[in-house]
Amino acid sequence: MELLAGVCERAAAHELRVTVEFLPWSPIPNLTAAVNLVKTVGANMGVNIDTWHHCRSGGTVQQLAEVDPNLIAAVQLNDVAAEPWDNLLEETAVGRLLPGAGRSDSVAVLKALHGAGVTAAINVEVFSGELMSLPAEEAAQKMADSMRTVFAHAAAS
Repeated sequence: MELLAGVCERAAAHELRVTVEFLPWSPIPNLTAAVNLVKTVGANMGVNIDTWHHCRSGGTVQQLAEVDPNLIAAVQLNDVAAEPWDNLLEETAVGRLLPGAGRSDSVAVLKALHGAGVTAAINVEVFSGELMSLPAEEAAQKMADSMRTVFAHAAAS
């Protein structure tokens, strides 16, 4: 923990914040573990919630609704297929879905985070074999359109 606290201290000197992203197959496998790490390390560290990792680690929308907003540094929005692949590493690398296209209920996720008071930056992160096969502009347009749709539905409901 001392080494990580040192990294956070050095980052603060440059007005940067350190984030930790949990991965279901890692020593920081879920939101609870990431939050506990951030609380242990202390100042200048936050959690990066990737909704694919949150869903595949067994996380719920209710957990997001109850999160301490001060501990969340960033949110990466994407979606998951109804059934996980046999190989999660392969799925995370090429099998993610556009926000709103899967079972993680991106609209409910946004509403839960907003309701909890999370003000961290939200971005789209979709690693998809399908999107990778498209021209960059077309892939970017699909991601932007999916984000606009999810944000519009979250705002309307």
